[in-house]
Amino acid sequence: MVDGGSVISFTPAISAQHRVDVVHSFLLAQLAADRKFGRHTQPLDWYAVHAHTLEIVGWVVEAHQGFTPYRPNAASFTAVRPVLETLGAICDAREQESVAAALDILSRLGERDRSAALFEKESHLGTAGNFQIVAAGEAEGDAVAKLGRFHFTTGVEVHRLLLLTEFSGGTEFLRGSGILRLDNDVYGPLRDSVAAKLGRRVGDGIVPLPGAPLPVTPPLPPGPGG
Repeated sequence: MVDGGSVISFTPAISAQHRVDVVHSFLLAQLAADRKFGRHTQPLDWYAVHAHTLEIVGWVVEAHQGFTPYRPNAASFTAVRPVLETLGAICDAREQESVAAALDILSRLGERDRSAALFEKESHLGTAGNFQIVAAGEAEGDAVAKLGRFHFTTGVEVHRLLLLTEFSGGTEFLRGSGILRLDNDVYGPLRDSVAAKLGRRVGDGIVPLPGAPLPVTPPLPPGPGG
């Protein structure tokens, strides 16, 4: 799934309900952060709100790695390289394969594809970018999200195909990660209100990659306040 500026891949074992919970809560966190800070101009403040919102709705942090600069061992690199290296440190083999497959599909899509258009729109602006890659599954009955966080500034304007853009000198590319578990005792009572709060933005902000099952409920009317 493309979920705003996030790409979320799911392991086969995750339940349909947990798929919905993941994409809804991660879209909510992005929208809450967007209201307070510029996604691309104030990324650290943006991520603080993003993380706080996830914690409020029931995501428990089990592991956290703060932002560090990515140091490539080549003169140029694409975003796929630091993404796979970052997720590779916290994901098992199946999760890594799932993430790699999702990124490969996304990088091959034409500009008219809705999922590609959404990710390009949300993940970068001008010479800056801010995006998340998530491997979501289940453990002991709980939804678990293994999250890679990324933001960058570069000397070349990124017009499209972020995943295929060649970054080189003058690029500051930072990455962080985390492992989160969803406490259903907290999120369960909030589930309906989160869906109502998102309203019709579910249809605009969550788009399946081609061939993927749709794990979200039909768009709901806007809740109080839109």
